[in-house]
Amino acid sequence: INVDRFQICPKEDKENYLAFLGRFIPEKGPLEAVELAERAGMPLRMAAPENDYFREQLRPRLRPGVIDYVGEVKESAKVDFLKNARALLYPVKRGEPFGLVLLEAMACGVPVIAYERGAVPELVRHGVTGFLGSTLEELAQGILLSQELDPQIIRNYVREHFNHRLMVERMESLMQQIIDSRSVAGSHGASS
Repeated sequence: INVDRFQICPKEDKENYLAFLGRFIPEKGPLEAVELAERAGMPLRMAAPENDYFREQLRPRLRPGVIDYVGEVKESAKVDFLKNARALLYPVKRGEPFGLVLLEAMACGVPVIAYERGAVPELVRHGVTGFLGSTLEELAQGILLSQELDPQIIRNYVREHFNHRLMVERMESLMQQIIDSRSVAGSHGASS
């Protein structure tokens, strides 16, 4: 991602809420996000397009000031939604190959609380940019511990490991290695 598109909010200026940003489907864990917020004793703001699952499963759980639905967050409002949160909850139930919202949150200096499934352990550094766990209890504890993490360190981690320029350089380097290895293999085959 282009880290410069995202802004950081100093820890002391953050609002007192946890964020959930994703689709309202069982696999994304929105009900688990509600339970995590309740266990941690912190308000939760949920952002996603409304759908049947939301109306049937989540709307009955809403409580103003405790569990709030903020609607679909457009790209222009996403940075403000993320940067002001105390943590991003990402209790996805299945292993996903990548989670862009994790990098967006961390680029805003926001720690991520997530199950250690799929690509998540490759994106989030446990104890540095967020907390990973395998149970709701571990994630709830991670929420409390995450309040001590430094937003600037979290942001710097994304800049150093996942910025768009670095990713392009790595991809070009990998492609060059493949080309070079094929050239070497081809030249060895010609002499035999």
